[in-house]
Amino acid sequence: METGQPVTPETLFMIGSTTKPFTAYTLLSMAEEGKVDINKSVGCYIKDLSPILSNVTASQLLSHTAGLKEDSGDYEKDKWDVESGLEEYIRTLNDSSFFTDPGEIFSYSNTGFSLIGYLAQTVGGKPYPDAVDERILKPVGMNNSTFYLETAVTHPMSMGHIGNASINVTVYRPFEEDVPEWPAGYLFSNVNYMGRFATALMNNGTLDGKQVLSSRVINEMSTPHTPLYSYYPDGSYGYGLILHNYRGVDVVEHGGNLEGFSCVFKMVPEHKFALIILDNGADRNMPNSTKKAFELMLPLKSEVQPKPMETNESEMIRYVGNYSMEQNQNPQPENITSVTIKDNKLMIKTKDREVALEKVGKDQFTQTIPENPEPMHIRFMPSKDGRIKYLHTGFRAFPKIES
Repeated sequence: METGQPVTPETLFMIGSTTKPFTAYTLLSMAEEGKVDINKSVGCYIKDLSPILSNVTASQLLSHTAGLKEDSGDYEKDKWDVESGLEEYIRTLNDSSFFTDPGEIFSYSNTGFSLIGYLAQTVGGKPYPDAVDERILKPVGMNNSTFYLETAVTHPMSMGHIGNASINVTVYRPFEEDVPEWPAGYLFSNVNYMGRFATALMNNGTLDGKQVLSSRVINEMSTPHTPLYSYYPDGSYGYGLILHNYRGVDVVEHGGNLEGFSCVFKMVPEHKFALIILDNGADRNMPNSTKKAFELMLPLKSEVQPKPMETNESEMIRYVGNYSMEQNQNPQPENITSVTIKDNKLMIKTKDREVALEKVGKDQFTQTIPENPEPMHIRFMPSKDGRIKYLHTGFRAFPKIES
């Protein structure tokens, strides 16, 4: 906004959590070579971890079923050395980094992928960025893609922005370089390179007539390993990839959001179709553009919205309560999601808004917000005794706080 410099297909953007498929592939390619067993405890490879952390497996971390909180470390961003920061961060994690038992439920965690990156660094014997460069970026021809800000600025590079239609849009400063979360979301790339990556993934690792990635690893990444429960209610998570069906076509994707940047990365391998949108604004997932592109390019079935169902008061009372990952730490109000009854409607309240819920199935609801044209799915997860144990929303599980 400050210089008016236009974006080109060569302009580097931060791709946020779309980094996760790169991290997953890097570790899984090492597993294919026998350097690591993803079904063994990570403590077999990384010494001096806390007891629970030591016992989780790479498979649980790759599928977000390790029980780790979203961002588990107590740390300041931009305060870490690029060479030692990842290891130093991992050493801050302990058993309090968990909100539930490993293996119990899918819940998206950036911390888990930071640990995957450090595991790859440990068993591979070289810094995490170098391992990704060697195993993916160079073979795919993503030559200027990098984790290093000091390298990115030597190429055409976009600046992240904050603000929206009602607030002045300004450059986000200082530029965010969160070394501990590099494996979870801090790769710089451009739309041409991401197109090459998508092409390789959809063609079983072949690109320009060469086998550049392992077809076996790609298959493992795109195999369902756990249900998502919410967001895409019938979808699954593979290893670093989200799998779901959209109006009759099977979609493989992983988006990304950071302060100042957004990335849409969706593939439909059956039709050799990919949609990639890089945006230097935060939380701009371009849902209308994405929907239109799919409608123009793919043989979609007619859109069917779930029909709302009646919910009586006694049923609603079952869901009422506060939910938070911070179970034993007196959670701050901004870390609590509340479910209440208002005017005979079930309501969900976060720090940002309060929205009515519409029942669409057993323990399943939708909420509609202005910036998203399609309803967002949430699910209440009961324990064996039938009482609600988790609220699952936005890929994450929030335990109910027992009063």
